[in-house]
Amino acid sequence: MLRHYRRPLLCLLRDLQNLRLHPENVPLCFSIQERLINYIRRIEYRVRNIKSQISLVRGRIRHGRLPHEEADKLKATAHNKHSQKSAYDQLLSLLRDIGNGLAFIYINKWDIKPLCMSKEHAGFISCKKGLRMELALFRHCKAQNVLCILNDITNSLRHGDITMFKHGVPSIMEVKSGRAGTNDARTCRQLERARTISKYLKEDLGQNIYPGQGTATLHRRELTIDESEHRDTVTELLTKALESNSNLTLTLENGLYCNVSMAIDPTHESLNEIPQGGKMCVLFINTEKYVHQAYYPFTLSLSNPEALFAFYDGRCLITVFVDLGVIEQELGKQGIEVAVNIDGDDDFLSLTRRDVQLRINVSRHFFGRLGAEFLSLQWLIHELAALVKQQEKDIVFNTRMKS
Repeated sequence: MLRHYRRPLLCLLRDLQNLRLHPENVPLCFSIQERLINYIRRIEYRVRNIKSQISLVRGRIRHGRLPHEEADKLKATAHNKHSQKSAYDQLLSLLRDIGNGLAFIYINKWDIKPLCMSKEHAGFISCKKGLRMELALFRHCKAQNVLCILNDITNSLRHGDITMFKHGVPSIMEVKSGRAGTNDARTCRQLERARTISKYLKEDLGQNIYPGQGTATLHRRELTIDESEHRDTVTELLTKALESNSNLTLTLENGLYCNVSMAIDPTHESLNEIPQGGKMCVLFINTEKYVHQAYYPFTLSLSNPEALFAFYDGRCLITVFVDLGVIEQELGKQGIEVAVNIDGDDDFLSLTRRDVQLRINVSRHFFGRLGAEFLSLQWLIHELAALVKQQEKDIVFNTRMKS
């Protein structure tokens, strides 16, 4: 399915990379969005048609009392329709990942996380009530050259209908039509939710930001040092593997390795770069394409449009190997014990300082950034050590206050 749309997708991906380098090009941002709106609405129409056809076939199978041969034919038809729907769903996901690229160009990625993970995606934009007014506001902004993003063409902006930028600061806009207006109970809940998220982004403190958080207060802190990543290196490795049609492995840094395979399984020779006997954690990056967790999007990470298209098309597999032994060794030098929770639902690492009775859990989501965003392992180790030291200072300070 993706190959049928190869030309327009490559055009969108090239324009997105151009916008990443020149974010001040507001007309280009609107051009990308206009094309995404048209493509998404068309594909959604086709998906809706396929779902109707599947429903009709199922009804005939269930209530038609058909001969076995005819029933088998209908089951095969339903199976084919499901395959078509799955292919269109993947295309929609890629189109919205391009929309994600727009969001991450103009909004800090740490601000996008609560906008994405605190609410389910709204669904189709076609036949959506209020879409006409949203598009009217969107095109009014376009005419005035005021930057904005239509949230429904992304996988990550799930609060409000339009995100508008004034002096570079994003504002969540809720567009409503009809008599109910702001007095409608659902509208009031949406507005209150948007205010809660906006307040959290401004103050770095908030409650009920994520599902399951409860009444606990969430406190954001700045990174100790700027992120270090290997996106350009991974893009070069992917490009080289495609051009040579071979499986390649590269050592990104001590304890961090990347493999690009042009087959289902990497050849044994291509894995020789990875030390034997290491305590390896394997991150299969292809599974992250359709799991939307507010990670920095692949549509920006992999800057070669041809290589990125091959990645989404399934012609190549990317695997990142992390040597957990390196993490244990580096943090152990600073008196920090590391425990790995293989079967844990949320927390993946536990960091302990026994001398001050300190324990910190590291979520799978945060650790997963090593693979999904191609981040540096040494940067991660530095951040974890800095977090432990900060917590130690807080414990010492509180002890002194109590005494």
